[in-house]
Amino acid sequence: MNRYVVPVVVLFALMSTHVGSAQLPNLNELMQQKLEHGQNLLEAIVQGNHVSVERYANELTLLSEASTWTSLRTPEYLQYASWFRDASRQLVTEAQDRNTERMTFAYTELVTTCVQCHRHVRGAQQAD
Repeated sequence: MNRYVVPVVVLFALMSTHVGSAQLPNLNELMQQKLEHGQNLLEAIVQGNHVSVERYANELTLLSEASTWTSLRTPEYLQYASWFRDASRQLVTEAQDRNTERMTFAYTELVTTCVQCHRHVRGAQQAD
């Protein structure tokens, strides 16, 4: 994929979250969208809807790329963000392969990374 395509796609995804607004979404809005997509992703996995799994996993990848510039920038946070993107990309691959067992494993990795990252961010904020 062309290295300029991803930033353009992310920019359009961000712009589409606020129809008629010139503001970019804040971190809380991005995190809420991630949560909603994650919940929809679980539903799609349980129902065996590979098309929806691929769609929501792709959207999570885009949101995670957009949110990395607005949050804590510790090495740990950046590692969690990388693991999150890896898990969401793996979900796309497994959805395309229609491998429900491996989709489930990738989803578990994704959720585990969310919990660990949020724990890290809370700890860093309390230390300030």
